[in-house]
Amino acid sequence: MTRRLLTLLAGSLVFAGHAFAGGREENRELEVSLTDASRPPMGGDGTISVTLKNNGKSTIYLPKVHTPLYTPENHLMNNVFKVVDERGDAAKFIGRYVRVLPEDGDSYYGRLAPGETLSHEVDLTADYMLLPGTQYQLSYEQPYAYGYSQEEGGRGQLKDNRLIEPSNTMTFTYIPRKQSTRTHRDEPDPAKECTSEQYSAISAATLDAHVWVSRARTRIENLYFVELGKDDLGNTTYSGRLKQDNVYDYWFGAARNQAEPYLSRPSYTDYWRKDDDYLMMKSLNSVGLRLGGEAYLCGCPSTYPWNTAAWTQTEPKNIIHLCDRFFELPVSDGAYDSQRLTIIHEVSHFVDYRGGETADYVYGRNGAHELTTSNRANAVKNADNLMYFVGAANQ
Repeated sequence: MTRRLLTLLAGSLVFAGHAFAGGREENRELEVSLTDASRPPMGGDGTISVTLKNNGKSTIYLPKVHTPLYTPENHLMNNVFKVVDERGDAAKFIGRYVRVLPEDGDSYYGRLAPGETLSHEVDLTADYMLLPGTQYQLSYEQPYAYGYSQEEGGRGQLKDNRLIEPSNTMTFTYIPRKQSTRTHRDEPDPAKECTSEQYSAISAATLDAHVWVSRARTRIENLYFVELGKDDLGNTTYSGRLKQDNVYDYWFGAARNQAEPYLSRPSYTDYWRKDDDYLMMKSLNSVGLRLGGEAYLCGCPSTYPWNTAAWTQTEPKNIIHLCDRFFELPVSDGAYDSQRLTIIHEVSHFVDYRGGETADYVYGRNGAHELTTSNRANAVKNADNLMYFVGAANQ
């Protein structure tokens, strides 16, 4: 059976408010389609239908946190979709970043049997800020695998050979309903104020988190050096570079060292402002500045998988929601999942004036490391890569 990663071909036919990819293979094993589910039809109220079909002969495993078929409390579990307006600007994500530990296959994956089709309606307005009268293009990429295994070494994390199947691109103009019956904005938050016992555990986990982040930053600063060169006119040039470091390379990939040369010796800050790796460094700095001022709620919806450690909201303000699984994790465990690293992970998602907020492209040690070669631009912005690096830098 041929299992290929298919790419969305350029060129699409747009009609009746939808855009369907043209020229794509009809016999691909995973079929991902988006259609308008507005009421009345074609109303453009932000309700869409996601359909996944397994055309193959093997069961397909879908990571729930990155699959829009699963929307506990009518919310996506992550920033799954690409929602872009006419100017090419992304619609603001106002939803949740849910961290499900990849330690139990039954909870982590949904399954799509051979020949099975699953559909689910998603209300985009629950997780994206859509502007009335604005035309948007909507698409997403569905990760999937044909099986999984457990990480060696007794730590229990899952491993899979992940593939990606893109959806069609759908176009719609957002027109809000005059009398909305939606209730997702009015639903009470299921979380409660943390108990004194829970706050004690949180304090113990965050006590040295700032020190850990500072040590990780210092490790990177110690890798920095300036390389001399000559320009076409024979003038001496100075280029900021990073030395090779096994820990840095394992969690972020080898530094690209593509910063433009200067005619005067650049500072450490100048280097990070000119190189992709600056995105990661900015995130690390922002986490260090935020730690100690974060807000918490305890308790998570029963609709989330049992192995959900925490989730972060960024609207209307930054709050970390800690689940029961969080309090079962060790306070500290090096570059493995722990309470300390979970807090660093969640704080990195915060949206504020400091910038450098991270995304959740993949979860777990295996997925984070593999991202450094499959998509390094995402690896330097992925929350798990950041937190595992901090843990490894403090071992």
